[in-house]
Amino acid sequence: MHSYHSRQDTWEESIVYDHLRDLRQVESPEQVLDRFVTLFIDGVDYPDPSILAALHTVAAMRWAQTEFRFFLNRCCHILTNYWGTYPACQPWIVELVDLFECTPLRTGYSQESRRLQQLVQQFRETEQYKALRRLRETFSPTRQETADTSDLGRSKVTANKHQLGSDHATVRKLVHRYPFLYPYCLGSDDTEGRQMINQVRLEREQKIETDLSRYLTSLVRQQAARPSSSASSMSNPTLLSQEQFIMAAKQFAGKIDGPYTCKDLARQFLKANWGNSYLDFKHELHQYLTREIGRSFPRYNKSSFSPALWQLLRNMQPQNDDQPLQASLLGRTCNQLMDTLLVNPQLSTEHMRFIDLTENTSATHIIDLLLKILLLCQQLQSNLERRFAALFKHYELFVRDGIDWLVQSLENLQIALSIHFGVSKLDFSLVNQL
Repeated sequence: MHSYHSRQDTWEESIVYDHLRDLRQVESPEQVLDRFVTLFIDGVDYPDPSILAALHTVAAMRWAQTEFRFFLNRCCHILTNYWGTYPACQPWIVELVDLFECTPLRTGYSQESRRLQQLVQQFRETEQYKALRRLRETFSPTRQETADTSDLGRSKVTANKHQLGSDHATVRKLVHRYPFLYPYCLGSDDTEGRQMINQVRLEREQKIETDLSRYLTSLVRQQAARPSSSASSMSNPTLLSQEQFIMAAKQFAGKIDGPYTCKDLARQFLKANWGNSYLDFKHELHQYLTREIGRSFPRYNKSSFSPALWQLLRNMQPQNDDQPLQASLLGRTCNQLMDTLLVNPQLSTEHMRFIDLTENTSATHIIDLLLKILLLCQQLQSNLERRFAALFKHYELFVRDGIDWLVQSLENLQIALSIHFGVSKLDFSLVNQL
């Protein structure tokens, strides 16, 4: 059954799905791609006429104009879900998505093939195709790191691809750097797809955490060996400068208030305020969230951020002001703060408070602010990630150089998540030696 509506798969849809599942098991990715071109891009002379007939029937369905995109998307994910679990096959995901930039080699053969080609062309304008393009970028670096493209035995039509233009400088090209975005940006909504994405996310996060830890260690060793030189012998795994990385690592993992880290301060805050009235908690929360910005940006904090934040907190659930703080109140409060300070995932175009923060503070201070909220209610990690995914999708076609504040925020968030929620549980306290 489709996830996007209540109707059952038609017999013809099931025939195509099963055919693709069989192919991925018995044929090489290159062979499958050649078949894909003949079946979906050209839509004529397929080796198995019954499969082509089933596909033409699907394209002729009365609902095809609006729903064929879901069918074609599922066909693609049947292949990508399988290939994504095997590192040697992952580069072929890039090739598959690029096929949609091809011009059909054979056109006008029949009304059925013309209709199919029209629907495939329209697919390129859908949200499903945008998600496939992000999936492509997720695996594109794999090809560059593990194999030269000449070794891939590219399918016979890849050389004929019609490029619509280069997007090498867009934000979308960076999606592979942020595994926390994968579940919300890559478009797999079936069990098999989610399992593949979670597997890739886990592998990427472990590598990122290891790279960050090694880079931090190299900085400490370099400073100990040559105090006059701050440069590391290891390349910086982030898109931040060395100074920006150190600032972020110190803020998220270091001792920032006497002997206390930000995690220590969050625990102390919850312990001190648990059971107090909700109104008293909001007063203390205001102080807790404005303290660091007040130190670093006193004018902005006093004139804008602090009063705006208090106005927001004061108006939150006033009917509960006399009630003792409890988990449900805390969760709703933190969630609403994320909606306002960052973005509501359903309203990605409305994020003026976040823009205001980027213009008046730094990416490290913004992520520190959000981390403070997250450490109070750690169940909201996926909510925070989903909000950044909404921002990423909103800005994905922007040129990276013109949206550096978002890139720096994503880099800082990756560091913060690696430190506090990393799968490898690495110790970053070495930052206190810098």
